[in-house]
Amino acid sequence: GGALQDLNRERFDELLRRHLSFKVTDYKPTSSAVSRFVVDLARPRLDQIILDPVCGRGDFLLQSMQLLKHSLRKDHDGDRETFETFCDEQIVGMDQSEFIMRGARLNLQLGGFNLSLMEAGNSLEDTDILIDEMYTLVMGDFSGFNTREMKQYLGTIHRVLSDDTRAIIVLDEIG
Repeated sequence: GGALQDLNRERFDELLRRHLSFKVTDYKPTSSAVSRFVVDLARPRLDQIILDPVCGRGDFLLQSMQLLKHSLRKDHDGDRETFETFCDEQIVGMDQSEFIMRGARLNLQLGGFNLSLMEAGNSLEDTDILIDEMYTLVMGDFSGFNTREMKQYLGTIHRVLSDDTRAIIVLDEIG
């Protein structure tokens, strides 16, 4: 075993791959440069309701919370309370594997954050957190997904996004 303080991104990914219940090729972590770029492009705000339907290690969620936490005014109780409410009620991570979700929770905790709405489940199926027209920002890395899966996920994203909102998704070659 190794201590938690020795857990870097590469070791974390290696542990996830070793313990996944499905094919190793099904887990493709998002690079930190890509997650930073996506979050910069998405410009998350504390008044949004955010979803990552395939959150994996939770990189988009972590980057979003880091960005938002840095935007808070120093020694401002209202900002801190708004941020706590945001973490409890307005940012959602989901992935199919309970093991991956435990890893995402750990990754967020190592970053100093605790999210209430982290759920293991298939975001293509109806769940308690996939509410029609509820989300104002969806971010997801769909690298490695096939065309059929992508069409299904795009349908889900379209269904859960409210009007005048956006989705930022990462794709690799679709084939």
